[in-house]
Amino acid sequence: MENLENIIKGCCEKNQTSQQQFYNLYYDKMLIVSYQYVKNQHTAEDIVQESFIKAFDSISSFTRKTPGALYSWIRRIIVNGSIDYIRKNKVRKIYPDDDIERYILPINDWEIEELHKTNILKEELALKALSQLSPQYRRVFTMFVLEGKSHKKIADELGINVSTSKTNYMKAKRNLAKILKLKFEEKDLV
Repeated sequence: MENLENIIKGCCEKNQTSQQQFYNLYYDKMLIVSYQYVKNQHTAEDIVQESFIKAFDSISSFTRKTPGALYSWIRRIIVNGSIDYIRKNKVRKIYPDDDIERYILPINDWEIEELHKTNILKEELALKALSQLSPQYRRVFTMFVLEGKSHKKIADELGINVSTSKTNYMKAKRNLAKILKLKFEEKDLV
């Protein structure tokens, strides 16, 4: 937590080392978020890059210095950047994982809104599923995935073995997958 506050403070002061640490901390997760919207690796990389620049320009306005709040804040910037890209380009690939640009169709505003609503719903379902995990599994999963801590650091903080941390994480992942599969099937989001 203290390290995160130092990173944010450094970013507010335009310290490049702090900005790089912030970038490294969230880049992979934010690339996945953007890719869920645009379905193109290179485009997602560009959106994430531009979004981090926006984040660095406005990070001084960020006040809640907790890992979850920071994650939500940067994620919102990435989602907005992805949606802006879709609106601006108004295209949808027929084959989402194919980079052949000749296979494009126009995309309507209502399709963009439906995509956004579906992703919001998936996020809400994931948070509900996370809350259904046992406290120990949820704690380890959150520390590893959302806070980016190593299993060694988690083990030290929770007073458990590294192998216990890894096992709890794997069981949490497996349980989340089962819960989400059921919830996505219920909502017809698969």
